[in-house]
Amino acid sequence: LGRLNQAAADGGKSYGTMGDMWKDEVGEGSAWMVTLSCFLTPLGAALAFSIMLGDMLSSLAKTAGLTGILATRHAAILAVTSLILYPLCGLKSLAALAPISMVAIFGVFATAGFMYQRMASG
Repeated sequence: LGRLNQAAADGGKSYGTMGDMWKDEVGEGSAWMVTLSCFLTPLGAALAFSIMLGDMLSSLAKTAGLTGILATRHAAILAVTSLILYPLCGLKSLAALAPISMVAIFGVFATAGFMYQRMASG
């Protein structure tokens, strides 16, 4: 689709959405699939991310000694989704997160280092 958009721009056409481009280039009958996939892909990614973080935070809460509703998986998933992911999904630009991504990259390397250390120790 990127090449189609570039070719369309070179030809003087301008599209507002990928669905509009699909309608013009392929046909109107299947354009709904493009819109649906553009909706479901980030939804699935956000849901998977929310579940992973929720599971991790509920385990950390239990390790820290929290009990009751604060240590449940459902509360952690709801908190992560409503307090972190939903506001991030509403941002117009993710440029403000660029410095934090460097911290995340360090975290990935630190995790890989600890995993290697555990593997090497047997």
